[in-house]
Amino acid sequence: MKRRLIIVVALLSILTVSQVSAQTRVGVKAGANFSMMTKKYTLLGTENKADLGTHVGFHVGFISEIPLIANLYFNPGLFFSSKGYIQTTEVAGYTNKYTFNPYFVEIPLHIMFKLPISNSAIFGYVGPYFSYGIAGNWTNKAELPIVEPQITKDKIKFGSDNGDHMEPFDMGLDVGVGFEVNKFQVSVQYAIGFLNLVPSRPENSTMKMNVLSVSAAYLF
Repeated sequence: MKRRLIIVVALLSILTVSQVSAQTRVGVKAGANFSMMTKKYTLLGTENKADLGTHVGFHVGFISEIPLIANLYFNPGLFFSSKGYIQTTEVAGYTNKYTFNPYFVEIPLHIMFKLPISNSAIFGYVGPYFSYGIAGNWTNKAELPIVEPQITKDKIKFGSDNGDHMEPFDMGLDVGVGFEVNKFQVSVQYAIGFLNLVPSRPENSTMKMNVLSVSAAYLF
């Protein structure tokens, strides 16, 4: 009896896995990132907050839709993503533009709810993301009315020491909505960064990243 029960459970498990595998979809996804960074710091005993300028980047990668129950899906992905900020200072004819552009490998783990409408659907999703900085560069451009612009640039250093520019690891929460027609999807997402990206953790100094993304995807 026990043997028959084990065989039945095993067969049901195989059928369930096979059905889920058959319904699982994978695809490619790409789009634009509009990243914004907020920096808080203490200077001469005074707390200051600076909203650094928006940087336009990109993301490209792979996604998957794994059915759970009813209209609910597990929606993981793997992306290469460009983020950062642009800070511009203008004083009496002097202009300084600092561009900070790190690149991340990012893994989102979303739960998606999809509402079918004929041969299309609307959907929403929420879930954490985990990202790790792997490369990037910064550029500083100083301009005066008569003098040639002075441009300096270098690679971004990831780490936790005083000489580093940014902590490599970040995590946060993604919230998004979208529309699907046949195998095409268009979505808008907002990512809220949770971690302090300032290296060496100076007292009362924090820097967090939020990103607004617009994407298009094709699922096979």
